[in-house]
Amino acid sequence: MYSPMHLLRALALTLLTACLSAQIVWLDDRENTAPTPWFTYGGQTVADIANAVAQGLRPTDLKVDDVALGTFTVCYVANAGVYQRPFWWQIGLTQPQLQAFAAGNNALITSLTAWEGPGVTLFGAILEPNVFNRTWRWYYDTTAANFFATATATGSRPISISQYRRGGGVAFAGVTLANVGPDQRNWWMYHGITQAQMDAALTANNARLYTLLPDGGATFTCVMIGNPGVAWWYLFGVTGQQLINFANANGARVFDALRTGATVTGVLIGGAGGGGGGGRIGQLMRAATDGVFGFYCKEVNGAVKQAFQEQRAMEPASLLKTLHHFHAMEQVSLGNIALAAPINVFTATIGSCPQDLNPIVERLDVVLAAMMRQSDNNRTQAVVAQFGVANLNATALRLGMAATAINHRIGCPVGFMPNQTTLQDIGILHEHVANGGLGNLRQTFYDIMQHDVAGYAMGAFAAVINQEAGNVGLNAAQVANFVAATKIAYKGGSYTLLGPREHRTWGAWVSLPHCVAGNINAVEYVTGAFVNDATNGNGALIALNIGASEVLRDEVRAAMQTWRVCAPGAFIQFGAGCRGGNGQPLLLRGNAAGRLPVIGGPLGFEIEQGAANSFGVLQFGSSTQNWNGTPLPLNLGFAGMPGCLLYVSLDADLPVFTGPLGDAALRTILPLDPALAGSEFHTQVLLLDAPANQAGVVSSNGLTTRVGG
Repeated sequence: MYSPMHLLRALALTLLTACLSAQIVWLDDRENTAPTPWFTYGGQTVADIANAVAQGLRPTDLKVDDVALGTFTVCYVANAGVYQRPFWWQIGLTQPQLQAFAAGNNALITSLTAWEGPGVTLFGAILEPNVFNRTWRWYYDTTAANFFATATATGSRPISISQYRRGGGVAFAGVTLANVGPDQRNWWMYHGITQAQMDAALTANNARLYTLLPDGGATFTCVMIGNPGVAWWYLFGVTGQQLINFANANGARVFDALRTGATVTGVLIGGAGGGGGGGRIGQLMRAATDGVFGFYCKEVNGAVKQAFQEQRAMEPASLLKTLHHFHAMEQVSLGNIALAAPINVFTATIGSCPQDLNPIVERLDVVLAAMMRQSDNNRTQAVVAQFGVANLNATALRLGMAATAINHRIGCPVGFMPNQTTLQDIGILHEHVANGGLGNLRQTFYDIMQHDVAGYAMGAFAAVINQEAGNVGLNAAQVANFVAATKIAYKGGSYTLLGPREHRTWGAWVSLPHCVAGNINAVEYVTGAFVNDATNGNGALIALNIGASEVLRDEVRAAMQTWRVCAPGAFIQFGAGCRGGNGQPLLLRGNAAGRLPVIGGPLGFEIEQGAANSFGVLQFGSSTQNWNGTPLPLNLGFAGMPGCLLYVSLDADLPVFTGPLGDAALRTILPLDPALAGSEFHTQVLLLDAPANQAGVVSSNGLTTRVGG
């Protein structure tokens, strides 16, 4: 009777991935921290491994996990980038066969697993071309003590170890590599030690685990190498899903794993999901949630400022409605539909899931506002029905949102394939809008969304602003002006699924004001955060708000630093004029767009909707509170000007002459006097308009000018 493992010998598969270069440096997969797609599976059959390889994955660690079933625990990476290399994998070979294969291909075994076959030891192996002819050896049917002694005696270090049943006892197999040159490492090997002993050795040696095997009881066999500061972890006695969840939550990659029954032992290295577990922000988020998380901040048309798992596909919940909003607004910009166009809305729901019952008709802009501000799922489905889910997905693909897909009706997640996107994809969408992708509808796109600074991250962003203002030393007026000049548009998402599995998301466009020589220069960012698969919704929300706000902290601080010695100029319109023959006269800023009033710079005022070819005065005042003891604003009805208000004290004036359209403009240059920086004055226009009232005079709104410098 042949065992399944014996039969695998006849099914042994060989694969050599084409070598792109004859000079490939061997990068140890157990030490490589570069981000890459990775997978770890237990119970892998030969067919499973072949299928994974065919899809562009490269096995990096191979351990038999069930001899009777012929299955393995395998760690994979995408065979691309710094992980790309030629390789072979072999299953079910005898010692002579494996030796001959390695010699015939000048190959180096990087991962070795062994088991007892019918009267012979069988092997599974991963091999790579030994392009630099490194000295290496492999051993089998030995003991851990002999293996360790031989490695030490030959000046080598273990790079793969395997324990297996042999003749009623336990045998040992392994691979060693000459510990010289670029391969030299401080290393240690231990057999039959407890977790406490292993932890003590790790600390004493300033080491990390290179490979780890459970001995079958409460002890372990392990190889350690010196740790230069790489983030790493190990787990044992956990489920496979718990191991994966832990890796995802820490931005780590499992590089060494073995399934034993229902539990798994695994060793992980940081950096594979964006670096070291997310640093300070990652620590803060991890303290609040057991979920998988990420955060992202990128300057528009600039560098990524901070990021962790920004390319990880996640369940976005209602954050994905940002795509629906963009697609609808793009159709408006193309002239295919109007914001005022009526569309059908079904108002029935079961829980959060919209049902196609009880139809009404609403304007598109009303539907979009309800979708983006109240996160209304029925209005979201109305957008889907109007434009088509295939078209929405096509828009995502066209924008470069390669990881984004609408797979189920938002609000109806149970029993359906999850929707997905990434923080990077949402950033791509927002950056496209910021760069004019919607033409003159850019501001309308933002206005329809939630856009209050205080609401983002449920107040955590505003708290960061206040904290950094204190750290930088801004006064209350500076903080108020900074907040007034900060712009934001955002969307959040929240799902609670069976399990429980909690999903929380934020995504936003943010514009932070930099004060330069009295002018405000807006620096724009795309940003967001997510928490997926948490077991506690409150903890997930806390972690989410931490991530969404803290990822902007450095950028807020940098912007506020520019305000310490800079007084920003401003035009502040207030009040309203009284109606004349050409409407209500308007007093407006006359500076070019983006140019604020600063010392030594231009100062302009424009008047619109006055009487044609008329005369008036531009009043200058130092106060909007009183004039010669009379409280302002003052109702001028007593002077024959009903409905007209005087907003400013009458301290000085300039003559104004309107043209045939009732407009006028005044231009001057502010003195280059530092003493003027931060000062304010107020203006209002009084114009002759004979038919308007008994006095034949109308007034405009007020306009405050703050001089910057």
